[in-house]
Amino acid sequence: MPCLGGVASSRWLLCFCCIGGFLVTQNTAAMEAGGHIKYRIQHTRFADDSVDALHLQPHLTDHIASLRAFVGDSGEHWDWRLDYQLQSQHGDHLQRRGEVDDDQQRRWDLTHILDDSEDHRALQKLDRAYLGYSDDQRVMRLGRQAISWGNGLVYHPLDVFNPFAPTTVDKEYKNGDDMAYGQYLRENGDDLQAVWVFQSESVALKYHGFAGEREYDLLLARHYNDELVGAGFTTPLGEALWRGDISATHVEGDWRWSLVTNLAYSWIWQGHNVSALAEYYYNGIGQTGERYQDSDLSPALVERLQRGELFTLGRNYLALSATIEITPLWLLTPTLLNNLGDQSALLQVTSQHDLSQNLQLLLSISLPMGPTGSEYGGYQTAPRMWRQHELTATAQLAWYF
Repeated sequence: MPCLGGVASSRWLLCFCCIGGFLVTQNTAAMEAGGHIKYRIQHTRFADDSVDALHLQPHLTDHIASLRAFVGDSGEHWDWRLDYQLQSQHGDHLQRRGEVDDDQQRRWDLTHILDDSEDHRALQKLDRAYLGYSDDQRVMRLGRQAISWGNGLVYHPLDVFNPFAPTTVDKEYKNGDDMAYGQYLRENGDDLQAVWVFQSESVALKYHGFAGEREYDLLLARHYNDELVGAGFTTPLGEALWRGDISATHVEGDWRWSLVTNLAYSWIWQGHNVSALAEYYYNGIGQTGERYQDSDLSPALVERLQRGELFTLGRNYLALSATIEITPLWLLTPTLLNNLGDQSALLQVTSQHDLSQNLQLLLSISLPMGPTGSEYGGYQTAPRMWRQHELTATAQLAWYF
């Protein structure tokens, strides 16, 4: 049972950050402030014989508007930050699943639902709310914050705290978690990080070290009820950069191994800067075989899909991606995600265009490919019932202030 919950814990955290912010502000002259306003429209179209088209709708369209404003400050030792979000979603996805999340999976309830109807939801929340202390060798922060671990660029087996899905278009901010974070910096440049996520009672230790030009990570964690050990590395390989992670999770009385490794290389092609990567991912918790039916998925896999920690059904994947600088203000990124087990794939093309100093246009289209019954070609949900997308298109306009 949580020792703090509901409204009481929310007020406690807000008071904690406000008092800390007041103390910091007394010793510094200026605060950081900024934010953005984003409007996104997303359209998903299903195949004619998909269960979604037959029993629900042949297509889904959503309009999502969000405001994010942050304020923070740092003194000689103390720092604090508050990020306020106002979000509104109108469209078809709300009848199935919402894009706008709440705080059901977090210790402190810092979300206020403004409106929740069949096709519209609006809320306001604090996505960052923490107070920190640091000196020459130590960093400590308490409150709602985000952390990213691991060396995966597309798939993230070591990043168990709100990892991005491989198809996420806007990766500017991760969702925050309520946690205590600490870091100890050694004189040789190595560091030890510790995390305690309150709601899931997850505890993790990660050591990051250097060995010449190489870097390595060692991870020991308990996440929900599972033990997790892992290791990672980053090393130059000629003019390329080679990264990798390996992890073992104790699930249902057995150890399940996962692996990710990638190679990244940059060059100039016909006057354009190009950055490309190839990444292999082995998901030890994924489904064996080449067909996926909801009733056949293992409980461990379903649990992680529902928690937003895994985004793949199978075992073996290859990702290929390249970012091409068409102009200094326009980046084009094609990405291919390939399930090697059933030969299905997802092609995603993303365009990022800075229209002005504070205005950015983001466009994306995703096209699944593969035979019926495969992960991307349309997997089976029940006898003679399939879930198959034809395309997903996204357009987002962001203004920064």
